[in-house]
Amino acid sequence: MKPNQLIPISQLTYREIEIVQLIRTGYSTKEMANKLGLSYFTVKKHRENILFKVGARGKTEFRKFVFEYELSPKQPE
Repeated sequence: MKPNQLIPISQLTYREIEIVQLIRTGYSTKEMANKLGLSYFTVKKHRENILFKVGARGKTEFRKFVFEYELSPKQPE
């Protein structure tokens, strides 16, 4: 992953984008589950899906994506 790379929104589902936004605001997995009316394990699976889709290799790269990358409405050219 390159710094400041745009990740196309089309790669993520609405729920995954929502979870990225909640992570950015400091919600834990348990807090997100309560807020969204989902189980802890469902939120955890969404996080795993995001990790896979953005090509992050572990928690450090995932957190880097969440806090440093912009979501773009278009595919990169």
